[in-house]
Order: sequence, then C-alpha cells, then structure tokens
Amino acid sequence: MLTTQGTPAYAGLVLIEPTMITEDVFRAHFADRMATMEGAVCATSIRRDRWASRDDAHSWLSGRFPWRVWDNKVLDIYVKHGLRDHHQGGVALKCDRKQEAMSYPDVDGHFEATTELAKVCHAVPVHVIWGTHNDLVPDYFQDCLIDASQGRYVASVTRVRGAGHMIVQEKPDLLAETICDVLDTIGVNHRAGPSRSRL
Repeated sequence: MLTTQGTPAYAGLVLIEPTMITEDVFRAHFADRMATMEGAVCATSIRRDRWASRDDAHSWLSGRFPWRVWDNKVLDIYVKHGLRDHHQGGVALKCDRKQEAMSYPDVDGHFEATTELAKVCHAVPVHVIWGTHNDLVPDYFQDCLIDASQGRYVASVTRVRGAGHMIVQEKPDLLAETICDVLDTIGVNHRAGPSRSRL
C-alpha cells in the first residue's frame, strides 16, 4: 500500500502466474473454483509425504504430477532443501501436507490483492507473466486481472511458451530471461541511474 502514497517504493512490479481474482468473478465461476479447490485439498491431504531416502523421494516425485514436469535442477533443489530427516527414519516433506491443504480454501487474499492492484497499477508499472498452458489458472482469472474497465491497467502481459501455472518450477531459465526483458523496460531508477538487468 505504501506504493500508492508519495514516492513509490518500487520502480515496477512483476507478477508471475498470479492467482488474483475479484470476488464477483470467483462467484460467477463458483462451481468450477470449488471443484478445483476441493481437488487440490484432497490430493494434497492424501499424497505421499515420506520416503526411505532422498533418492527414493526423487524417483517417486519425478514420475508424478506436478513434479514430473519440473525442470531437473528445480526438482533436485526441492529434494535437497524441501525435505527433512524424519525422526522415525527416512525423509519427509518440510511443509506438512495438511498445512498446505488448508491454504487452498483461503481465498480472501486473492480478492484483496486484486482490489489493491487497481490502486498500485496507477503508481507503478505492473507487468504480468503467464504460461501458455492454462492448467490451473483459467482464462477468466487472467482476463479479470487485466480488466482495464475495472481500473486494473498493466504495462505488459507476456506468455512463456510451454509453461503452466508452475512456470517457476517448469521453465526457470526461460522465465529468468523473460523477467530480465521486462525489467529492461521499467523506467530508470532515479537513484541508481540507468542499468540493464542481468542474471
């Protein structure tokens, strides 16, 4: 919110596969949203969360969605840092599956963020990056977020080919290049002078 008052704290904002939506659009697609949410909660609540070793976990994860579509480097990092030694032996997810599942039905933040975006976008340029596969974020989410008739103006919309909602995990290198391209279009920082983004 400080971005909307006085001198903006940021030169720009880059949103990657945001799940922001208005309450009206959410309600208009309520059955679809609830089915997706309930599916995510159910799948997360019952999925496997312990393995005999990190190698065993890597093998299991790499054969199942969503991990099987992740970049190999990302999966390696996830197995190395996203698992912990379990007190009964083997390894387990650091984030408890029940805790993760409980986060999905909490939709108020999505509504509030969309309301705030209508303010922030008038203070700083907002750039949105989507994947080309609308696997988890449907078109109506995307259309809602960039609806200028509702005061939400974005400076650019970029689509990364071959990626879905988990673009960060699926196409990290291509996403990094895309972010750099976006950063190069953001106005010159008045304190630091001109610079090009780099990896």
